[in-house]
Amino acid sequence: AIIETTKRSLNMARCLAVFALAAAAVPGSHAVVLQAPPGKMKYSITIPARPVCAPKGGTCPNQLNMIRCAMRPHSTDVHPEMKVMEMPADGMVNTGLGPSYAQNVRYLLFDADDTSGFAGVKCTVQSAMSCKRGAVDTTKKCGDSQCVPDVRNPFLEYVRMQLGGAIGALAVSKGHVRPSSAAVVGIGAGSLPSWLLAAFPGVTVDAVDIDASVVTIATDCFGLPERESRLKTHIEDGTHFMQGNGRFEEYDMIMLDVVPLPKPFRAMISAAHDRLAVDGILAVNGWKPDKEFQGLQKDAMTVFSRVWLAEDDQGGNQILLAVKGGAGLRETMPNMNELEAMGAPKDAATWSSQYTWKKLV
Repeated sequence: AIIETTKRSLNMARCLAVFALAAAAVPGSHAVVLQAPPGKMKYSITIPARPVCAPKGGTCPNQLNMIRCAMRPHSTDVHPEMKVMEMPADGMVNTGLGPSYAQNVRYLLFDADDTSGFAGVKCTVQSAMSCKRGAVDTTKKCGDSQCVPDVRNPFLEYVRMQLGGAIGALAVSKGHVRPSSAAVVGIGAGSLPSWLLAAFPGVTVDAVDIDASVVTIATDCFGLPERESRLKTHIEDGTHFMQGNGRFEEYDMIMLDVVPLPKPFRAMISAAHDRLAVDGILAVNGWKPDKEFQGLQKDAMTVFSRVWLAEDDQGGNQILLAVKGGAGLRETMPNMNELEAMGAPKDAATWSSQYTWKKLV
């Protein structure tokens, strides 16, 4: 799933300001405390030289309500940990060079011990979900929090862009927006499959991730339905899944959300094309500087009938849309009114129309 990094450029003045905020090392450790001057921020974050994994605490103080922590296997020398953190409605955090956190939002974080991040630690927001205002969860499945994830209101911009773009491309290919089957590769917090299931009562979704811990966290903490006959989760490599498994021979929609793109996923273009129904669509989230994603764009242009590309407001994430269709496909994406007339949910129609979709082929 996507690793959302800080996308704003950092000039020398900002770097100096951040180091001015850094206090001395915490006694008995090799940690750095990033903390604003008194009265400016409610909380601070302590970044240790090596991430600490615990039910509460870890790299964040108890006030930030650390809910769950689990190790995530990795095939390189980077050792990331998955953590779920929830920002209180009245909370604020100063993380210096790290990501920023919004109030009343639950986050899935990756902490990775490597040499490229500040103080030897790179902390990234993998996914996030807003909490429904006024709603209270009493199941206690995700720690002591009473947050009810708002699956119809995606918090991250790229998720809204990918969903809106996918709905727009589906309208172009089929002339209507009534998907019956979808596959999502890269579950993360479950934003994509959860929204599809909530928005389309007739759709059935196969959700695929290589890590079982991701599925557990998505269901326990982010609202991915645990008992839903229309949803089936698969713990499997995404490319292998596309090359042979799943409940359906063909899908109306395939959504790929794994960033940065693993090199073997270049084979996903042909595999996804084969698994799509005629007039089916592929929607891929990618990171603009990622060379594998750039190569995937070129592959898509040789395989699919129509390909569009758009990028988010920060210029970091890009969404690739590809249509498996015949002749007569329109040159432009439908506008908001056209999409609603074709049956698109109003929120998806709005998201699609917010971006400039450049036709690549």
